[in-house]
Amino acid sequence: MGFVCEHYNDNRAGLIVSFRGDETTDTFFSGDSAQAAMEHFNLYVENNVIFAKSDESIAMETAGIESVDEAAALREKINEIINAYSDEQAVDNIILFPAWLVGKRYTVGARVRYNEKLYKVLQEHTSQADWTPDVAVSLFAEIPTGEGDEPQEWVQPDSTNPYMTGDRVKFDGHIYESVIDNNIWSPTAYPAGWQLIE
Repeated sequence: MGFVCEHYNDNRAGLIVSFRGDETTDTFFSGDSAQAAMEHFNLYVENNVIFAKSDESIAMETAGIESVDEAAALREKINEIINAYSDEQAVDNIILFPAWLVGKRYTVGARVRYNEKLYKVLQEHTSQADWTPDVAVSLFAEIPTGEGDEPQEWVQPDSTNPYMTGDRVKFDGHIYESVIDNNIWSPTAYPAGWQLIE
């Protein structure tokens, strides 16, 4: 015996008892308890209707958070901590930063997570779907990861995270080293600020 979960509109779901379900699919739970199947599929009952839990509520339960107020208080505390991080500390803890969202007001200096990279806001704006951090270079600057000793691809910095003397980057298939502090230009935009290494 097992249970098959079917999803409908408005996060509604249903459980169907199956005797020959395809156990290789994500929609099949092999067990004999409806309650265990509800937990397995992250479902709950309200007014005699089965609903699928949201990703947010699942994450809150996993973290042991019991209410939206608790979640907001935790987010506020996390923000206090990460706002004091340097860019170097920030890129080591990207997961703590809020994900970029459409329709949100961003202030200069705010840091957001997008596609597993961290970006700093360069201009105050309200985000739009086609202004993603990876393409809206006038609004965002990627914060370089600085992973290991291997030079990373050059990314456009702003005045708060420039390259310093000795910083090495990959650019157009070559490695360059900055010969000046506060370097916000690419090797082609300001060649005097860079030395070709290889």
